[in-house]
Amino acid sequence: MPWLVNNERVPEGIIRDAEQWVSRDPRWQTIADPVERGKRVHETAVRAACDRVLVQQIAKADPR
Repeated sequence: MPWLVNNERVPEGIIRDAEQWVSRDPRWQTIADPVERGKRVHETAVRAACDRVLVQQIAKADPR
């Protein structure tokens, strides 16, 4: 499913990268069910990727 931020598509590669670094946090291991843990990691990664795209958009718009 494609994610859009201000009509700009969030690349799947950014989401996959975010999943990798999000999943390294040992706090995720407190979720015993691996399916639930994977779902939550993915949701968190999508939000992080959307944030990253949003920050990139703001940086592009900054005239400095």
